[in-house]
Amino acid sequence: MPNYLRWIISLLAAMTASVALAQAPAPAPVAQGAAPYTLRHGDTVMVSVWRDEALRMEVRVLPDGSITFPLAGRVEVAGLSTSQAESRIAERLKKFIPEAVVTVAITGIEGSQVYVLGKVANPGPVLLSSPNITVLQVLSQVGGLDRFADGNASVY
Repeated sequence: MPNYLRWIISLLAAMTASVALAQAPAPAPVAQGAAPYTLRHGDTVMVSVWRDEALRMEVRVLPDGSITFPLAGRVEVAGLSTSQAESRIAERLKKFIPEAVVTVAITGIEGSQVYVLGKVANPGPVLLSSPNITVLQVLSQVGGLDRFADGNASVY
């Protein structure tokens, strides 16, 4: 096996481990065959209750997977789609607002990122635009290997 393939496989293994720690379990696929985006720690969402401007705010999903929202308190949302999060928040608001219509809109996906280090053109964080992104796609986003990188070098 060429050394550059060993390097890519090692990078893939490291990225997979990092992503697996940061991601919640995948939801069941929806009818169209594509799984909805699930919230992760670090994501920001706009939560609002229809006809109540006091209950409209942007919040960040905390490292423990929760958000804090007025009247609802601490609500676990990591691993949920936006519609599932809306239902969970509405359920928590039910004793104060029986027919609450809650909307959750994703405003930032900073929780879905990996860090690329080493002899690449632009090392640093890369936002994962899809759950199926490959190592080669991430490498292309950082500009590929720099001119001093030995693409055939062994990483062992």
